[in-house]
This record gives sequence, structure tokens and C-alpha cells, in this order.
Amino acid sequence: MPGASRYNAALVNNEEYAKQIAQQPESDEPWSPSQAEFGLNEHLLTVISDQIQALTILTSKVNGGKPGEVKPQPRPKSAIEEAKKQAELEWARGFIQRLGFPADAI
Repeated sequence: MPGASRYNAALVNNEEYAKQIAQQPESDEPWSPSQAEFGLNEHLLTVISDQIQALTILTSKVNGGKPGEVKPQPRPKSAIEEAKKQAELEWARGFIQRLGFPADAI
């Protein structure tokens, strides 16, 4: 079901369900949207939002302000991206071991 469905609206307004969710521990991972609900429109909106944020920070810097850093909007995570990150990390560990550093130095 899409996030904006009537079913989900009824579910989140159900008192028993709300109590069950409130008792669950918070996740350490930041929230990200699901692949199924992240289409072209959502992708373009996140890109536009990130660019507006970057322009706001740049404008602040140019005018002498001390802006923070750009915090990109959350995007869906896939198993493919996670596997690529792991492969890159393994390659980097092997590389630094060849240079004489311990693998856990990363």
C-alpha cells in the first residue's frame, strides 16, 4: 500500500497500533524511503531540494555567513549499493595492507 493510502491513515490513527509502535525501540539507521515508492518524481524532487540547499548555503557564505553543510535528502538503499560499498571497503583494506598498514586502519 502506498504511504498516503486510507488504510495507512486508519492504521496510524488506531490507538492499539500506536501503543505497540511506541513500545518498539528506535532504530539507529536513518530513515530512507522504500524503492517501491521512490519513482522519477521523487528522485527529481530530492535533487531539486539538495540543489536549493546548496544554493542557500552558497548565498550565506557569499554574504559573510557561516552556514552548515549540505545534508542530502534521504534516498532508497538497495542491496546492490550495499554490496558495492562492501566490495570497495574490501579492496581498500587489501590495498592498505599491501602498503604495510593494518586492515582495520580504515
